[in-house]
Amino acid sequence: MKEEEERSKTVEAAIAEAEAQERQRMKEEEERIKTVEAAIAEAEAQERQRMKEEEERSKTVEAAIAEAEAERQREEELRLAAIEEAERLRREEEEREAAKEAAKKAKEEAERQRLEFLKQQAIEEAERAVREEEARIKREEAERKGKIVISVTVLNDETEAGAEDGPWQNGTARALSVTT
Repeated sequence: MKEEEERSKTVEAAIAEAEAQERQRMKEEEERIKTVEAAIAEAEAQERQRMKEEEERSKTVEAAIAEAEAERQREEELRLAAIEEAERLRREEEEREAAKEAAKKAKEEAERQRLEFLKQQAIEEAERAVREEEARIKREEAERKGKIVISVTVLNDETEAGAEDGPWQNGTARALSVTT
């Protein structure tokens, strides 16, 4: 019995020792779990911080990209505006050149018409002078022969060009002689 008691005590002591070791092992396991959980929590916090920083960098990059795109768009708009302005100026210059050319041609035409008019006036003046001279010569001849001569010269006849009777034809007077 004593042996059995001792064995029982030894078994109880071994059980108590095993239980103490199990408690110690569980305590150490709990500490390891807490350490792992703390490490996981720290890693998660670091990951959240890294993701937050990455998100901020991403937003900064996106803002920079948006600003660069806006700047590129402004430059494109300025380039297009410059092209349109250059085209407008080119058209205006072409219009000015065309207007100058038209004015030059109109001036040349006006000068040609003025010279033609002056030439026509000179011809008409010369013809009138010739008619007047012929009429004067006829008067002088008639006066020498003792005749009375009435001479009419129309410079600008406003009658219709179709008049065929009489000395007036197409605005030109013919010398009319009357003798008594």
